[in-house]
Amino acid sequence: MAKLITDIMPLLFKLEESETVGGVRKLRGLFHLAETQNANGRVYSKALLEREVGRIMPSIKDRRVLGELDHPDDPRIHLDKSSHVITNLKVDGIKIFGELEALKTPCGRILEGLIDSGVKLGISSRGLGSLKENDEGIKVVQEDYSLITWDVVPNPSTPEAWLGEAEQIMNYSQYFNEKTEKSEETTENLEENEKNQEVDKINTELMIERINNLFGGK
Repeated sequence: MAKLITDIMPLLFKLEESETVGGVRKLRGLFHLAETQNANGRVYSKALLEREVGRIMPSIKDRRVLGELDHPDDPRIHLDKSSHVITNLKVDGIKIFGELEALKTPCGRILEGLIDSGVKLGISSRGLGSLKENDEGIKVVQEDYSLITWDVVPNPSTPEAWLGEAEQIMNYSQYFNEKTEKSEETTENLEENEKNQEVDKINTELMIERINNLFGGK
């Protein structure tokens, strides 16, 4: 039996102000992740997400895929509660990157206020489908799944996947280790947590650059 399925990702975004009158705020981030058990214990197959992205893209191009602040109790899209419109999706391996635009609606104004206040936001998919546990006890989303939209939600933590590819993290860690070996002063003053923060910052910048490249730059 199909039921409402929601899954949250961190919305690591780059804020853009358009040149149009009034300004348009756009957020970009990782919207979905396939072949990986998420925080809710669910797994989506790559083929399933690719199918749903292909199915929903015409509606996205027509600016008909609206989202809300927090999830409603039902799968319907409510015009009076809409805060944003999904404007683009890109499939990159097992990752689904997306872009949304804040609307000039009451809820959209709230979203703009949250952005301006530096509130950390998450993006959460909303769809209908059924689940089935595999031999490992993992809940697998079934073929009857139908993606509806993505809603903006509070997100208190960022998954490790957002820190970049493992190879990138390794390379930058190696860079800092070599740097400290060349400078005794740096070795004495650079604390481990500071190094980790710098690595995270660099990989975050790389991820933002990767997203922007997928969507054709700024």
